[in-house]
Amino acid sequence: MIYFNEVIFKNNKEQHSDISFNIENSGKSKFSEIGRFPNNNRSASLLMKTDLHYLETSTAPIIFTSVFNLKTFQIIKNLFVSLFKITYPEDFFIDVYNKKLHSIIGLIKETKEVICFAHIDIDKTNKKAKILTLAVVKEYQNKKIGTRLMNKILEELTMIGITDVSLIVQEVNDAAIKMYKKFEFTIEKVMDDYYSIGNKKDNRALQMTRKMLIKKVWIVEILKKISGCFFK
Repeated sequence: MIYFNEVIFKNNKEQHSDISFNIENSGKSKFSEIGRFPNNNRSASLLMKTDLHYLETSTAPIIFTSVFNLKTFQIIKNLFVSLFKITYPEDFFIDVYNKKLHSIIGLIKETKEVICFAHIDIDKTNKKAKILTLAVVKEYQNKKIGTRLMNKILEELTMIGITDVSLIVQEVNDAAIKMYKKFEFTIEKVMDDYYSIGNKKDNRALQMTRKMLIKKVWIVEILKKISGCFFK
């Protein structure tokens, strides 16, 4: 996916429009127009996703969505008891339901069964995001579904221009830490007694971070040259 952020100068004032299109594996291009301006003086910036590393994943027929109803919300809330050792406050679930946190839910395509989910606190102003939860239902663990979910998270965060991502993980959660390192998360801080769920070792947590690089290239008249369908 390549994203254009077009800047059009008209009467010495900037006007913005966003145009995105998919580059298919076959080499063909599909364009979708979001803005059209009858102006001949154009300059544009090309935002290219340069740092997403799509890791090998399972082939299970999963669909991802951020849309959920009360029933799906309740299913996810109930899964917290079996998937997490810590107890999340009610305010957290209120923020999830009111969509103050961004949710990504993985469903089996045919049955719409919830098999994984994540919740992210996104700060668009400062281009930062915190992954607050990332979970796979026990029956579907060890099938690289967590990897697919992380791929989806990073893809969406890149699309909205996030440059810094962080998360906190229990120090004894070796499987999760191994996966995060594959996605180029690095340990920034070790926190003692972060949790209150067991012995001292279980309570230790790691804060891990990752940079999201987006390359910007300036282009003049490129949109008009690529396709006359944008401006007629």
